[in-house]
Amino acid sequence: LLDVRFTLKTDDGVYIYCEYGGRIDLTAGRAISTPLFQCGDEKHDWLNRSQFIGDGSIDPETNLLTYELYEVRPT
Repeated sequence: LLDVRFTLKTDDGVYIYCEYGGRIDLTAGRAISTPLFQCGDEKHDWLNRSQFIGDGSIDPETNLLTYELYEVRPT
């Protein structure tokens, strides 16, 4: 199980908090996550209202986990 929390700083100096849970399968080299972002800056406010799904893959040689993030929007 994944339980991750961290803070990002954008190129323009804005801080964005991220937390996510999910599942990881080391034998398959895959991870699925559901990140939520929180930001107090108005231009990044759309992150506060969005839900994302992360599809991750693990490089077995470097153990580097790389995610592709997808925004899920209600219709």
